[in-house]
Amino acid sequence: MGVQFSWFYDLLIIVIVVGVTFRCFKRGFVSTLVGLIAVIASFLLALFLSSLAAGAIYSSFIRERAIQYIDKSLEDIIDIEPLAMLPELDLSRIMINEVDGAGELIRSIPLSEIDKTPDTVGKIDINLNNVDLSRTGIDRLDLEFLGISPGELTSVNAGRATITASELAGSEFETLVLAKLLTSTLQNGTEFGAVANAANTIGDFIPQVSGSFSGATTDAVTQVMVTIIESGKNGITAALVDNLIGPVIVIPLRTLIFFILFAIICIVTSFFVKKLAIINRIPLVGGINSILGGVTGLLKSAVIIFLVCISLNILITITGNNIIFINTMTIDETFIFKHVYNFDLVNFSL
Repeated sequence: MGVQFSWFYDLLIIVIVVGVTFRCFKRGFVSTLVGLIAVIASFLLALFLSSLAAGAIYSSFIRERAIQYIDKSLEDIIDIEPLAMLPELDLSRIMINEVDGAGELIRSIPLSEIDKTPDTVGKIDINLNNVDLSRTGIDRLDLEFLGISPGELTSVNAGRATITASELAGSEFETLVLAKLLTSTLQNGTEFGAVANAANTIGDFIPQVSGSFSGATTDAVTQVMVTIIESGKNGITAALVDNLIGPVIVIPLRTLIFFILFAIICIVTSFFVKKLAIINRIPLVGGINSILGGVTGLLKSAVIIFLVCISLNILITITGNNIIFINTMTIDETFIFKHVYNFDLVNFSL
């Protein structure tokens, strides 16, 4: 989506580097160095304070309310007990069956041995036409609820599934495979509508920003299944809130607080930095001061580019990587920008 405009990101880096370097050359070394130190200090302080503030707001005013809302809403829609044992399944014992043209079993391959190399667009296509779940412990669950009959456990047919690089960044491969498999089998059961409604209930808590839960029902159910499988001893409802609702609230909240604090601190420190401009007028020192200022400007431009990458990463996270031009597919087509963007130094998530 919008990959033809990928050149814009590389051009943006060039403009920032050239513009900032030239400006710092004019200002001189001392002013630029002090300004750079002030920017870095402002960034680190705003980053630290925004994390504390956003975490405190989420924990104190939002999390418990969200848990109560989801708990009550799910009670009216679905019995989650049949799903409560999903975290106890042994995912390492999921087997992919290979059969010949006559349907005879040739061999069973552990899921861990499946090729996980993404294709050119960052996706992994996996064949789930014949999956053996019999040794995972899934037989202890309500199979009718999951849309599986007891006789199908050794050869569950869930068609083909696609796993994206962004999904792999957040969850284990085996978890994603089971979640997509169960989402497919649930569609054949009587409870899929209830599970879909439960998924949409999560989106209802934050309808303005949780677009991923309002449209694509299958994707929403898969997200819920992944979270349930990974919930462990923390409890399903708490996991749903912390993994699905929490980041959607905390990331933009922390971002807003961060940029407000960063702007305030920068404005205060810039007043003192301007006082140092007189140093550039000192005879003999002035020329060297300007050259060193330009060199320091390169480092300052790197800080600015880094802030741009943080803002872009947060915007992509909030929008689900679905906006034309503002997505990782476009960024991956760049020559320069992708190397800076993928340098993971700061994580704004929970």
